[in-house]
Amino acid sequence: MTSLFAVLLFASQALAATPAEIMAEVKSANETTTSVQKVELVITGKSGSTKTKELEMKAKVKDGLRLSHVRVLSPSDEAGTEFLQLEKKGAADEVWTFIPAMKTTMGISGAARKGAFMGSDFTYEDLELDPELGTHTLQSETDTHWVIETVPSDSKQYGKVVSTIDKAKKVATKVDFYDTKGEPFKVLEIQEMSSEGGRNLAKKTEMRNLKKGTSSTLLVKEQRIDVGDEELPDDAFTKGALGR
Repeated sequence: MTSLFAVLLFASQALAATPAEIMAEVKSANETTTSVQKVELVITGKSGSTKTKELEMKAKVKDGLRLSHVRVLSPSDEAGTEFLQLEKKGAADEVWTFIPAMKTTMGISGAARKGAFMGSDFTYEDLELDPELGTHTLQSETDTHWVIETVPSDSKQYGKVVSTIDKAKKVATKVDFYDTKGEPFKVLEIQEMSSEGGRNLAKKTEMRNLKKGTSSTLLVKEQRIDVGDEELPDDAFTKGALGR
């Protein structure tokens, strides 16, 4: 009886969940507090030509806010380029990039956030979109998936975002982005996943730009989560640390 009661209680809770509650759960269910990754970024042009970059990505959550640092390891002409993103409560993220050839650190703000991240189909804004912020509507539901439409409150390039969410894994496995005129713009798909410490994490993610006919794929080659503060100290995620 106890097990049956628990199953029925869970089912009733799932049915009662609002789209906003589902999006909040998706955000928190698989979040890691610290991580270090080696990632391969493959950028495919409209002609089919490709360019590959190797990145080191570090992330840490402090006081509920995410800090992210990316360093380009290859190709050699871009090695040493760095990107820093600091989540801010109630304000736009603080975003900086370091260009080694110029020995210059520059802030990225305003319209520049629509620009390509590392020359890919991901934009700086894509990296800071908060799935919780916006107006959410349940479009459809099956036994295995929710499809939720979000009109984001913090986007300057997307009129709406439609997320297909795996109920069991609490992961948005596909996200369709529409421009401010309601036209299809980009599609993000998680093509491979891994399970680390009870969390479902993306291993291979593709972003397709439907207007340009280009695509970019992020493939996690190495990954460590729950990394200690000795390896990821707070001061590693500061503007002053860029270029050191």
